[in-house]
Amino acid sequence: KRENLSVEFNVPCTIVEDDVTTSEGFYTIITLTTHEAELQESFIELFALVLAKYKKNPRVKEISYELDKLITIFEALSRPPKKKVQGLWGELLVIERSKNPDAMIQAWHSQPDAKYDFSIGADKIEVKTTSTEQRVHRFSLDQLNPSEHSRLLVASITVRESAKGQTGLSIYDLYDKICGRVESPDTRLMMYTVILNTLGQDAIKAGKLYFDYTEASDSLAFFNAEEIPSISKEHVHPLITGVKFYSNVSDLVDVRNTPDFPWGSDLFQYV
Repeated sequence: KRENLSVEFNVPCTIVEDDVTTSEGFYTIITLTTHEAELQESFIELFALVLAKYKKNPRVKEISYELDKLITIFEALSRPPKKKVQGLWGELLVIERSKNPDAMIQAWHSQPDAKYDFSIGADKIEVKTTSTEQRVHRFSLDQLNPSEHSRLLVASITVRESAKGQTGLSIYDLYDKICGRVESPDTRLMMYTVILNTLGQDAIKAGKLYFDYTEASDSLAFFNAEEIPSISKEHVHPLITGVKFYSNVSDLVDVRNTPDFPWGSDLFQYV
């Protein structure tokens, strides 16, 4: 028995189908022990994805391996969130607008405190959101000083709360849109895992927060990190750490409108 879940292995069961057909066997019983509707939806989604990965009769060892990971996820739902809902929504929008969402999900950070939101080798994307008219974003010193041969884009998005509707979408609505273009259960499971691990206690609240998808999509812009006003590391004393600052990128040109773009990477292909 763990937080929100209980698991029993090798339980002898009789299965009755259509009130007529019966069969007997040994099964693993996984029980959700909360009445929260949103957690019930997450429970069904997660275990449907796990079941889709396996053949008809998986071994107990295989089930146990997946359950250990899923138990960790459900335990995370009792912890404080690691990122605001608006920021996570922006990251999902970047995935949804990509021409290659599978590659984006594979490149997505597994830990919310990672240096960059998306990374494949030398290619990286950092996502910043704002609800104001000006594109003013907060950066850490390290974020705008990547390694010498890195290619870093900053995705800037205007994300504003909206009523639920055709263009007012929650985090889970965006997840569903992305799933419409992603076939692999493993990839979907990875995406859902990052969402719940990041939201923590806000996983329930996130389903009731809606943001304007149309405005966000229209405002999505990518800027070359080298063009963003920044502080050079050489001007900061080596014993000073944790430097953060705000930078206004409103007057920068979307890199997709520059002659040297596109850059050859799965991360940089957008509709």
